[in-house]
Amino acid sequence: IGASGDVLVSGEGHEWRIGIADPRVVGDPTGRAVVDVVMLGGRLRALATSGGANKGLHIWDPVTGQGADHYLQVSVIAANMVDADAWATAIAAGGERVLSAALDAGMEAMAITAERDDGTYGAYASSGWPSILPA
Repeated sequence: IGASGDVLVSGEGHEWRIGIADPRVVGDPTGRAVVDVVMLGGRLRALATSGGANKGLHIWDPVTGQGADHYLQVSVIAANMVDADAWATAIAAGGERVLSAALDAGMEAMAITAERDDGTYGAYASSGWPSILPA
């Protein structure tokens, strides 16, 4: 399901496997490799992804007034969609300082930092990030 980077799950006692699209894929990611797969459910039910990968630099850095390019893509998992979406966009706009504030607020986050020469990504994931892919 493509939902512009936002997913909210429900169902008591259920867990949901959610793939996070590769930021290089423009349009429908069906059948394409993902950068990670996470489990949602229980206390962490919402996932939001923000960044300029598919829409270009449309998020502005409030300090520089320019398009924010701190990360290729940021995903945040939270208890509700409002927190997940607000923090994902704020981290994309504000960079490392805002990422640190999100972690202090109890969010789980993954930031894709750069594409490497070999086609893989540099990334940061918080200690509680619920990835189910091998490290």
